[in-house]
Amino acid sequence: MVSTRSSAVHVASPRLLTALQVYLASSSPHTSEIVKE
Repeated sequence: MVSTRSSAVHVASPRLLTALQVYLASSSPHTSEIVKE
């Protein structure tokens, strides 16, 4: 279970981070500049 958990986290983390970046970018123009970099 541990290996399955970690693999799921590795897959979910980047997707969650991307979702957060998109959400923040749409909410703040300053954040969108950071996301572009």
